[in-house]
Amino acid sequence: LENYKTDKLCPVSQEAADTEPYKIVMKAGEKMSVEDLIYGMMMISANDAAEVLAECDPNGKAAFIEKMNEKVKELGLTDSHFVTPNGLDDPKHYASAFDMATITEYAIKTQPKFLEYMGRIDDYSVAATNHNEVHSYYQLSTLLKTFSVMEGAKTGFTYEAGNTYIGVAKRNGRRVI
Repeated sequence: LENYKTDKLCPVSQEAADTEPYKIVMKAGEKMSVEDLIYGMMMISANDAAEVLAECDPNGKAAFIEKMNEKVKELGLTDSHFVTPNGLDDPKHYASAFDMATITEYAIKTQPKFLEYMGRIDDYSVAATNHNEVHSYYQLSTLLKTFSVMEGAKTGFTYEAGNTYIGVAKRNGRRVI
């Protein structure tokens, strides 16, 4: 959200289309808007969407990942280092719960629409256009759908990390991440 306009179209490479396991199921050659990709990442934990966004950087995927690492340094965080744009397992890729909460807090404060992406409960559809096929997403987080004080959630899973979760709740004017 700091680097792209939400209507920017990003091309889907074969590498991104082949990313497993959770995915939008895009085809190489499609072009997806940044907003559609963010909803895919937040709602269904779409790893292919993260790949497309990283590859959409004018200087390429490596530059995007470097920006991720520069941001954690800028925030004063020391327990995270990113190697993949989607958090999939890599021996040199790690992030602490504290760092992820701090990153989430930063995103909410500087990009208020971020919470809308994290908090969408109803299904989301991408209509077919001349540059993409139809895609539909649903919210994976049952806690977000069933606990009234939840404002946002992001689920995750890798074999190395197991289940992961970032939740944002607010009650009596107090927000907890």
